[in-house]
Amino acid sequence: VRKFMLTLWNTYSFFVTYANIDRFQPGKKPEDKGLSELDRWVLSELNQLIAEVDKKLEGYDPTGAGRAIEEFVDQLSNWYVRRSRRRFWKSENDADKLAAHSTLYHCLVTLSKLLAPFTPFLAEELYQNLVRSVEADAPESVHLADFPVADLSLVDEELTADARLAMKLSSLGRAARSRAAIKVRQPLARALVKVRSQKEKEGLARVAAQVIEELNVKKLETLEDVSLVRTFEVKPNLQKLGPKYGRHMGQIAEALKKLDPASVARLAATGQEVEVAGHRLLPDEVLVTSQDKPGFAAGEEAGLVVAVSTQLPPELVREVQGTLGKL
Repeated sequence: VRKFMLTLWNTYSFFVTYANIDRFQPGKKPEDKGLSELDRWVLSELNQLIAEVDKKLEGYDPTGAGRAIEEFVDQLSNWYVRRSRRRFWKSENDADKLAAHSTLYHCLVTLSKLLAPFTPFLAEELYQNLVRSVEADAPESVHLADFPVADLSLVDEELTADARLAMKLSSLGRAARSRAAIKVRQPLARALVKVRSQKEKEGLARVAAQVIEELNVKKLETLEDVSLVRTFEVKPNLQKLGPKYGRHMGQIAEALKKLDPASVARLAATGQEVEVAGHRLLPDEVLVTSQDKPGFAAGEEAGLVVAVSTQLPPELVREVQGTLGKL
C-alpha cells in the first residue's frame, strides 16, 4: 500500500489538482512537437512497460508484470513528477505546461488500463475520473476498454540509459550527503563521479546538468582514481580461503598486502577475480573495507562512485542563509 498504491494515488492527486486549476482539456495523446526531453523519456519508459507487461502476462508471469508496473510508478512519481513540478506550478499556460499535463495524463490513463487485472477497483476509480468524465463515448468501464498496445517508435534506449544513470548517480550523491549530515538545500562546491565505461562517460556528459541540480553542487567532475576520495583496506576472507588453500594461506595473505588496495577493491566490486601469488581469488574471497578521505563523502554501488565535497566555504553557507532570510 505505502510503496505502490499511495505513491500512485499521490501522483494522480497531484495531476488532478493542477489539471483542475489550469482547466486542462485532455487530448488523445501528447503531441510529439513541444515535448521536453523529460516527457520523451517517460513516454519511452511507458511504452517499454506496456511491452514488458504484455509479454509477462502472455507468459503467465503476473508477479513480474506487477513488479514492472511498480517500478514505473516509482520513476513516474520520484523522477518525472518531481522534476516537472515547476512546469505545473508556473502561472502561464504555455506549450511546455500543456506538454507536461498531456504527458502525465497519458501515463495515468495507460496505467489504469494496465492495472485493471491487478487492482480492479483502483483502476476503475482512476479511469472513471480521468476518462469517462471527459469522454462520453469512452467504454463504460476500464474492464471494457482495450488493453494498451506499445508504440515502439517512441522507445529511445539511449534516453532511457541516460535517465537511469542520472537517477542512480543522484541517489548515490544524496546518500553521500546524508552520511555527511549535509542537507540538500546547502550548496556544495563539487561532486566527483566515477563511471564504469566510455558509454557511461558520454551519458554523464548529457545528464550532468540534471545531476548538478539534483545534488545542488556548483560543478560536476569526472573521477578517474577512487583513491583520491576514499581509502581502502583489503584482507583475505579466511573463512572461505582457509579450507580451499590450507598451508598456502600465509603466502596469499602476505602477497595481498603488497597489492594496491584500490585496484583490488575495484576488481572485487566489479565481480572480477584478483590474482594473488599465482592464485586467482574470487571477489567474495577478498574482504574490502573503505572509508572517506577527509573533506569528502562518497556513495558507491556496482562500480559507480559519487563523492561530494563536504567543505563549506563561507560564501556557500551565506547562500543558504540568504535563501532562508527571503523565506
